[in-house]
This record gives sequence, structure tokens and C-alpha cells, in this order.
Amino acid sequence: MSEPATKSLAEKHSFSLSILITTFFLILPGFLEAVSEGLENFQTNNPFTTFLIWFNLWWVSQVFVFSKPLGGFFRKEKLPKRIIKSFASLKLTVFLLAVSLILVFVGTLAQTGAGIWEVVDTYFRCAFSRVDVSIFVPGEPGEKLARLHFFFPGGFVIGGCLLVNLLSAHSLKFRINAQGARRIAGYIVTALGLFLIYYIVKQGIEKEDIPSAYVDSYKRVLYRLLSGLGSTSVLLVGCWLLFKKRAGIVILHFGIILLLVAELVTAFYATEGTMTIAEGDSVSYVDISRDFELAISEPDLPGKSEKSITISKNYLTDYVGEWQTLEGVPFQFRVVQWFPNADVKGRSTNDETFNALGKEYKLAPVKESTGVEEARVSLPGMIAEFKSLDGSKDLGKYILSHRMYIEKNPAFSQDITIDGKVKKLMLRNRRDYLYSMGATQPVEVKLIDFRHDTYLGTSVAKNFSSLINLEDKEKEIDRKVLISMNNPLRYTGRTFYQQSFAPDESGTVLQVVHNPGWMIPYLCCVIVGVGMLFQFLLTLIKFSRRQA
Repeated sequence: MSEPATKSLAEKHSFSLSILITTFFLILPGFLEAVSEGLENFQTNNPFTTFLIWFNLWWVSQVFVFSKPLGGFFRKEKLPKRIIKSFASLKLTVFLLAVSLILVFVGTLAQTGAGIWEVVDTYFRCAFSRVDVSIFVPGEPGEKLARLHFFFPGGFVIGGCLLVNLLSAHSLKFRINAQGARRIAGYIVTALGLFLIYYIVKQGIEKEDIPSAYVDSYKRVLYRLLSGLGSTSVLLVGCWLLFKKRAGIVILHFGIILLLVAELVTAFYATEGTMTIAEGDSVSYVDISRDFELAISEPDLPGKSEKSITISKNYLTDYVGEWQTLEGVPFQFRVVQWFPNADVKGRSTNDETFNALGKEYKLAPVKESTGVEEARVSLPGMIAEFKSLDGSKDLGKYILSHRMYIEKNPAFSQDITIDGKVKKLMLRNRRDYLYSMGATQPVEVKLIDFRHDTYLGTSVAKNFSSLINLEDKEKEIDRKVLISMNNPLRYTGRTFYQQSFAPDESGTVLQVVHNPGWMIPYLCCVIVGVGMLFQFLLTLIKFSRRQA
């Protein structure tokens, strides 16, 4: 009888060695950038090429180290099955959960110097995050330390790997036990349950009802949970027919997968903004909170009927210092300097190199808001130059600030003359106009009355409420609705919350949230809860029978 061959180091510790190699290639690019400005510029300006280079070096290194173990690994069984077994590993599950905990820790540290939404985009809603070493060191870092960083798997990569890990484990360990008519019935009932879940989500997106102003919030939440209970029960019956005693675990895992999908939908499609309305005025758009645009508008068409040409934020921030000519824009422009957060301050002496407000005011950079202090949002600004399309005429140099837009101060109005016509320049939030499904005319929201009531003898708020008139001409809706702190309005796929008000209480500020996947988390709570309850009851029944 032959003795078993001694395993090599790579075979004994393949998982650990693979992690070490991966860690090395995540740290090396950031270290090289810290010691070489040329390499830093190349990797920053060519992200896709950089990714391909390092990715190919990573997998070639893996193949080189594990060539012998991999050969034996894939000779034992068919290639697809061995790959699935690798992804279904419990070690991979534990490792990914540990990595996610580290990412949460790093993101929490990063919030000490960056805004909460910047942290979300930089660390969680991305494939790979760039982690600056300086966030682990208190105080001001030196020049070299400030440039030192490493790359780390972002939320998309970790979530995607967990999803693949879960599906691979299911494909190996959760076999369909039913046969014949039971199997066919299981497929039909499961498909019906999935269709009902899809229908509920679809209804949540498309239904445009105007709810009563006096509905207790717990009743609305309870209604949403109960609406998913029926479809989940149908799905549970179908899984019971197919998987028998493992039906609860299948349902539970399906709820977790659906929760990952909900976060993906929120990351790509959800928007959040504000609607500021003075009493007696009508507004038909939402100011998107974290997106900006440069607007060139007609001065005689204010408010809802304003006609504007807009330049999106990416053209303002991604090409600083470059002259740009865009289709539909009546001039060439160049952003000289962009400020992520800036204050507007008066100059001691006029600067004649600027036009309009730039002569008397200047932009002072301010540390970006973290989202938790009094100034909860950053107010960007920029210095920009303009000239005619053919480049023959200089149209001036301007300072533009988002603060000028939100303060609604007439003194902050700036004019630019293009082909003999005077137009207004404004750095503002990107506007999202309110259209109901299939409509061509925007919905108008008019503020009839705003109320701010306090408890007697105190300044503690008792009630914020806005009585508005909602007019949708194409759907022949013209109705008064009261929006208060716990009673939002839902229409055009958006939810309108009472957020704040003008300092002199002459108007209201509504927070407007649009999230196509808003119903999915409610369904996930029900699905996971039903799966856990089913498995608990099943175990309890088994235990009771054994005791009996």
C-alpha cells in the first residue's frame, strides 16, 4: 500500500496564501503612488488601464503559486463543480464578513474628516475604496503620510462576493427533494409567490395615491408589512413542497438576497432633495441635494416657467482648467478653480479682473461638512471664465457659489451678455421636475399655509405642517393636502416630508425622496421573519416530540 504524498506548503495553506497575495496587491499600488508623483498621476488619470494591469498581475501570481495544487484540485472533479465548491466555502463566508466589519470601521473613522455621503460613496457604494493611512493617525499628517494609501474591497465587491457565496452554497447543499406532482405543484406555487412579490414592488413604484392627512404612521407601516405577508406565505408553501424541512432557510436566504438587491437599487436610482416654497407660490421641481449644475437662464422667466440651459456637475469638476465647448451652450467656458465647500466674503478692495459680484466678493474655502454639525451640507463654489463660441470675445470672469442660490438674495444675481442678450448665471442644485407617470406637464405644488406651533411657554416644536394644493392637470387632480411631521405626501413616485421652514416662517422646506425600491426592505423584513419563525417552530416541534 503506497504512502500518501506529502502536501506542499501551498496545498496546506492555500486559503491563507491567497489572502496574503491579494492583500499585497491591494497595498502595493497605493505605496507606489506615495513615493512617485508620476505613477500617482498615471493611475489617477487612467483608472481602467491601471485596474487591468494590477488585476492581471494578481491572477498570474495566484496561478504561479498554486499551479500544482490547482492542477490536482481541478483533476478530481469537473471544472464547473470545483469552481462552485470554491465559492461555496464557509471560510470565504467568514472572511467576507470579517472584511465587511473592517470596512465599516474604516468608514466610521473617515467620517471624522469627510461628509457622511462622501464616505458612503467612497467606501460603500463602490467596487474598491481608496483608504488614506492618515485617517488612522491623529493630528495633521506629513506630506508623505498624507499621500500614502491602500486599496480595499468596497461594498459592491463584498456584497457581490457574499451573493455568489450564498448562491453557490445553495446550489450544492439545498437539493429539491420533491418528485412527480409535488414537484410540479411546488414550481407553480413558488412562481406564484415570486410573482406576487414582484407585483407588490411594482405597485409601490407606480401607485400614485394621495393619502389622508391624518393616518397614524404605525398603520401605514403595518399595512406594508401585511401586504407582503400573503405573498411570503404563498412562497413558503411552494418552498415547503420543493425543499420540505429546509424551506425556512431557503426563504430566509431569499430575503437576505432581496435586501442586497434593495441596496443596489437605492445606490443607483434613489435621489433626495428639497422643495422650498414661499406662501402663495407654486413650485414644480425638486432641488437634488448632492448634485449641482450651472444654469444659464432668461431673467424675465423666474420660478416655475424658467427656461434654462444647464451644465452638469461632472463638466465643472472633472475638467478644471480646460476650455470646454458643449452642444447647446452658447459660449466656451473654463472652470479655473472648484471649491467643494466655500463661503462668500467681501473684498477689502475691488478686483477689476472679475465681473459682477467677483469685484466685491471672493470665495473662501471651508472644510467640507461631515453632515452631523450645524452646517449639514457643503456649499460648493467656483471661479469660471467665459468667452464666445468662436473664442474671439472675452465674456468675463465670475465667482459662482451655491450659497448665493440657497439664500435667494436678489443682490447675488449675476448677469452675462451673450450675443447682445442678457442672461443670468447661477450655480444651483440640479433640478428634478415633477411628472406623474406618462405625463408631459409637470405637477405644481402651491403652499397655501405654513404652521409652526410650539408648546405653551416654550420654544419646543409641537407641530410643523404645510397645507399645499397639488395640481396635476393631465390627471385632473386639484386637491388640498396637509403635510405634517408624521404624515408625508406620496405622489409621482416620491415622498414629501415636512423638513423645516424659512427663518421668518414665510415658507416651508419639504424633503423629497425618490426611491423605486422603497417597498423591498419592508418585504425583506417579512420574508426573513417568516423564514426564521418557520425554522424555529419546526425545531420546537421536533424537540417537543423527542421530549414526549
